[in-house]
Amino acid sequence: MLGAEGVAPDFAFLHNITWEAGYTYGEMNNTNLESGVDIDRFNYAADAVFDGSGNVVCRITRDTPGSTDEAITGCTPINIFGSDYRADANHPDATGGGGRPGLTPEQEAYLMAAIEVTDSNRQHNFLAFGSAETFDFWGAGPIGVALGYEFRREETEGTGRDRDTAGRNLFLNTGPDFPQASYEANEIFTEVRVPLLDNQLWMQSAEISAAYRFSDYTTVGEVESLSLQGSVRPVDDIFIRATYGEATRIPNLGENFRPPSQTFGNGLQDPCDANRIRARDDAADRAAIRANCLATMPAGYDPGTDTPNTGTLIQYTSGIPGFNSGNPNLEPEESTSYTFGVAYTPSWLPGFTVTADYFDIEINNVIASVTIQQALNQCVGAAGPSVGSVNQGACSTFERSATQQIPQQPAYGIYTFIQGSLNYAGLETRGIDFTSSYGFETDRFGDFDWSLRGTYLIEQNDFVNIANPGEETAYDSGLGQPHVRLLSTVSWTPVEQLIFSWDWDWQSSQEIIDEDDWRQNPDGREFRFTTTGDFSQHDFTVRYLPRENLTLRAGVVNAFDAEPARWLGSSTSADNFDFWGRRFFVGVNVQY
Repeated sequence: MLGAEGVAPDFAFLHNITWEAGYTYGEMNNTNLESGVDIDRFNYAADAVFDGSGNVVCRITRDTPGSTDEAITGCTPINIFGSDYRADANHPDATGGGGRPGLTPEQEAYLMAAIEVTDSNRQHNFLAFGSAETFDFWGAGPIGVALGYEFRREETEGTGRDRDTAGRNLFLNTGPDFPQASYEANEIFTEVRVPLLDNQLWMQSAEISAAYRFSDYTTVGEVESLSLQGSVRPVDDIFIRATYGEATRIPNLGENFRPPSQTFGNGLQDPCDANRIRARDDAADRAAIRANCLATMPAGYDPGTDTPNTGTLIQYTSGIPGFNSGNPNLEPEESTSYTFGVAYTPSWLPGFTVTADYFDIEINNVIASVTIQQALNQCVGAAGPSVGSVNQGACSTFERSATQQIPQQPAYGIYTFIQGSLNYAGLETRGIDFTSSYGFETDRFGDFDWSLRGTYLIEQNDFVNIANPGEETAYDSGLGQPHVRLLSTVSWTPVEQLIFSWDWDWQSSQEIIDEDDWRQNPDGREFRFTTTGDFSQHDFTVRYLPRENLTLRAGVVNAFDAEPARWLGSSTSADNFDFWGRRFFVGVNVQY
């Protein structure tokens, strides 16, 4: 990192001129070692027989004399019924092993394979800008301006899993090398701040400001971002602010250029399975899904009738092989946002402050990873509670066949797919962020401070059907998105070196299963088990500072052992709950 800064003499109507310039280089190198079983060698080793001398050998070795293949000549037989193949099987504390031995070093060397996956990222960044103030034209304060230039170069590359497999059939996903990919960006930006009023007329103060950035990327071309802000203070106690912004996010190098790597679609539920079509409550929806499936399926597909178990049944028995891949055709995300906020600091109650900020954010061309299950649903318009039209973009990411292409898998099911990032239609969210705080001092009992912050989520909708952008899926009040979440903190400082604090985290009930989805399968659970119920957690901490550079702390997290709903399951969308229960901690912090 290199940098310089300085000041310049006044020029024309510009005063207090300052400038900065700097260059930063960053690099990240990561190596990941993975190990897995060589499937062919495992089959060879498990197929053990006696040779003519009574020794246990691999059948492949006995029956292929003169072979030069190391997998055959070096085969080490194993007894799959008499061994414990866990890595810690021979450890004295291992459970469930029944005293059975694990792999010998020779067996492990023969059966197991290790691969090395690497990735590297590098960034070059040069930034230079200058700022100045103009004259105070109308007595409200000088106008401030800034102008700058930025250059960025991002590079990435890596070695894939294929390099170390050397043609071996391993119980590991495969993937090619990630050849070097990069983009460059040249950007210019400017900002201006204009004071309007300062203790004039009926206004204590008023100000507007604006910012603009023009960017030229080698991957997506030219993009623009801008923001406008305004603030007024009609009286000392009230401050009002508002903003408008337009921003872009370009695809990263992985989203654009990641080469195909192996993956599997597990637990797939095909929306064109005749029984699944019948499970939809609405007759119009059933008819639309049947029509969409007929339009996208190979010849001979039968969507069934309302008679149970009629038509084509598509039930997957295990994972379907496919690929994760980048998408070079991604477009930048574009967002528009509005905020309006008020801060109130009453002069009649010193130490008290309350603020509230309304936000409204819309994002178009959203870049998001699409799973094969999402692509299946979107293909025939079954992604939301109401049926949409056929989405040819989603349908093109997988292939079906009227005949069985994979053993044990159904006809008319998918047999290969590519999943990666797509530009979704859009996202929108509206809500209110609020904070409040109050503190006061007493001569006898010390100092007290209280703060409350939280969010009221009015709505959050995803428009994820590219073929039908008006079809929305509501996520407000879903798992991880409570309508209301609050955090209250109370602290008491009886003496300067001692602080007691109490944190209370509260969140409103959230849907585990959408009510419309539950109606399609009401026998799955009682309706009362479709939501989490409110969740409340209390944490207590005490800190003691015997010296300026020493802090001692202790406390209890989740003091009343609050648990989320027992019927929540293992959803990865529920990380806003505490799953660990009551726990205690102590700590020491020393600064030198």
